[in-house]
Amino acid sequence: MKRQIKAEMALAGLSYRDVAERLTKFGRPISEQGLRNKVSQCTHQTTWYWDLIKVISN
Repeated sequence: MKRQIKAEMALAGLSYRDVAERLTKFGRPISEQGLRNKVSQCTHQTTWYWDLIKVISN
């Protein structure tokens, strides 16, 4: 899952900072470091994952 998230971010040309800002605007407040931790440790729920994919895709 970690690889998929990183690949989606790379395809969209987004950094962790960009994604963290988008998630915060989407209603899921998180810092850049918090996002890095969640992705690297895969400590997230399925609903959070789908929200992450939504903000990366937009």
